Amino acid sequence: EGPAAEAPAAEGPAEGPAEAPEPAAPAAEASGEPAPGEPGPEEPDFDLEGPEEPEFGDEELDEFSLGDLGAEFGVFDEAEAEPEDEAELNPAKALERPEVETPASGDELSLSDRQFDRLQRTLETLPLNLKIAVEELLADDERTADELKPLVDELVHGAAPRHIARTASRLKGERITIPKGYEVRSGLAFEEEQATFAYRFRTRVLPALRVAAAVAIVLGAATYLGYRFAYQPLVARSIYLEGLDEIDAEHYGIGNQRFNEARELWERPHWYYRYADAFIDHRQYGLARGKYEELLESYPLDKEGIIDYANMESVHARDFRKARDLLREYLDFRDLEDYDVLLELGDNYIRWADQDPDRYEDAREAYARVVDFHGISPEPLLRMMRYLIRTDQFEETVAYKQYFEDRPAVDVHPEIYAELAGYLVDNNRLDGVRDVLERAFAQDETLPDLHYQLARYSGAIERYERERTALDNARTLFPEHEPLTWRQQRMHIDAYIRTAEWYERRDEWLSAEEYYVEAIERYEGALAADLLDPEPAFARMYEQLGDIHYYRAGECEEAGQLYATAAEHGASSRELDYKRGFVAYETEGPDQALDHFESASGSGVADHINILFAKANTQYRRGNYFAAITHYRELLDELAARRRGITVLDTERNPDHRAVIEYQIVAHNNLGVALYRQFQQTGDPDYASDAQVAFVNSTQIATDYRRDPDTMVRAEATDLAHINQRYVLYPNAGYDLRIYRDIPRDLDDRDILVTGA
Repeated sequence: EGPAAEAPAAEGPAEGPAEAPEPAAPAAEASGEPAPGEPGPEEPDFDLEGPEEPEFGDEELDEFSLGDLGAEFGVFDEAEAEPEDEAELNPAKALERPEVETPASGDELSLSDRQFDRLQRTLETLPLNLKIAVEELLADDERTADELKPLVDELVHGAAPRHIARTASRLKGERITIPKGYEVRSGLAFEEEQATFAYRFRTRVLPALRVAAAVAIVLGAATYLGYRFAYQPLVARSIYLEGLDEIDAEHYGIGNQRFNEARELWERPHWYYRYADAFIDHRQYGLARGKYEELLESYPLDKEGIIDYANMESVHARDFRKARDLLREYLDFRDLEDYDVLLELGDNYIRWADQDPDRYEDAREAYARVVDFHGISPEPLLRMMRYLIRTDQFEETVAYKQYFEDRPAVDVHPEIYAELAGYLVDNNRLDGVRDVLERAFAQDETLPDLHYQLARYSGAIERYERERTALDNARTLFPEHEPLTWRQQRMHIDAYIRTAEWYERRDEWLSAEEYYVEAIERYEGALAADLLDPEPAFARMYEQLGDIHYYRAGECEEAGQLYATAAEHGASSRELDYKRGFVAYETEGPDQALDHFESASGSGVADHINILFAKANTQYRRGNYFAAITHYRELLDELAARRRGITVLDTERNPDHRAVIEYQIVAHNNLGVALYRQFQQTGDPDYASDAQVAFVNSTQIATDYRRDPDTMVRAEATDLAHINQRYVLYPNAGYDLRIYRDIPRDLDDRDILVTGA
């Protein structure tokens, strides 16, 4: 395509072959020789080498463009009638052959008929805006032949519109823009191109294919994205949720299978967290540990995962060393100053310190690092206050409490404030407990720790009805916060014990027994699940339930079993040992009883008169009369010292006075029997003589004790010592020596049965 593109030959009777497309063909006409087979007239000499393309910058021309209006091809609707005057619609047809005088040479620019026809055809194929511009140039009388010659040559030889536009633009002094369809080829060539298959394919089929391909790409991308980011996540979510349901049904293996299926479709960290939490809720800490390990394999050093993993190991599994290692690994390899990880590290040390108090200092250092790296803020200060509570630094704790009281807008940690309230109750500083609890309740009124501490505070200030209400709330809320921490487990069980004690104070023994039984079941369940270790603090519920059987129902065997369990869990007191001795004295035998009474004696502590009497009677029953004599005499010495300390004896109104006198009656009699038994074993007459003296002393004290205080008349009742003395003097085969066998039920019991034997 170019200025020498083929064009149809001029019409005429002697039409010759089409001219060659090369520029050399028109050169023959310039020589004056007719074309072969066409003896036409001579044509003027033209320079057919083609005009040189003008060189001018865009800045020298003004823009001129009418745009591609569609009529530049001369195409009309077939339904319209052909115009009668073609020249009227096509100005190129009306052009007369230009005859331009050249002022310098006097030559005229003239065209042959054939060349003029070519010029007209070229004009017909030009864009409308270029056509008008060319016509204006040709019709301008002021233009010389030399100026117009390059333009005319291009028109005659059918030059490309862009070449014609450049020449016309240079002549007019303004830019003429060629519409897009004319930028490459001449208008005539473009019309011919329209009839070709290639053009139709390029202009009709290829665009359609492009559109179809674009639609296919968009649909494919939408399908892929929909499948990848809509379908797969939705299906995976459904499978994940199904797995969680299986875990709730305790089908842990199936739950893990569903997780693996869903993970193949759509893997996201939060599903690891949810499955781990579900296993923790069911106390399946090994399975939860596996989920966290899988998470860290896919997302190494994931901060949230490491904190949750460490929290599980610390709070529930109580593997404090594992929790510490996880947190340290993050600090060493990711961020040495991470705020959240340092706080969790300090919390782990605080929990660890319940087993190893040396870890309290590690906790303090971790909190101090938070303050050093991130400045003073409420969270590390609250945790530091908890450290002070755990290490029993009361004055420092009160100072921190005041710090937060001076800042009422600061949100406090409800669990730490609940612990603060309990610490104040423990130290009998009740004046500030109410404010502490109210501030914590404003943060979270559903926290069971707060209701438990409110119950303790209410009991301390003797608001017993509010105490019962708070205990009921605590027992209700603790199960809703499962899985409970180690401290919450303890508070939950203690809430049942305190409820039982509340009913016991009101002599509602059946209700008290019910709550003691519930507390024991929960405690033993926690022990079986390794959630708690045996603690002396919980042994009291066994002892107190044993007391109900011991005192109220008279069921010594049941009481003895509960007392034994209390001792196994760490309970240890003179009172418990004595009661166990009493049960053994009544049910098991003197040997077992003596062991418990000896334990009740203690070391370096003066024996209680009840313990002395119990040991003496037990030794007598064992047949160790010498030991019994020793204990009876020791008891009588203690009683004599107490009697000397009584200035005015009042046995009617003072039970302590009455107990001293009754013990003397009983102890002298039993001593006399033990002495006589020793005489029978050894044959030593001194024992027999001492026995007579002991019987006389018992009888004398008993006689004076039973004398009417108004008339001083002796009572008619005969005491046991008098009967024993008569047996010694007048042996009777139908009678044997007797002691006062019954012993007090506990160390506080001052009622000595002096009427029975």
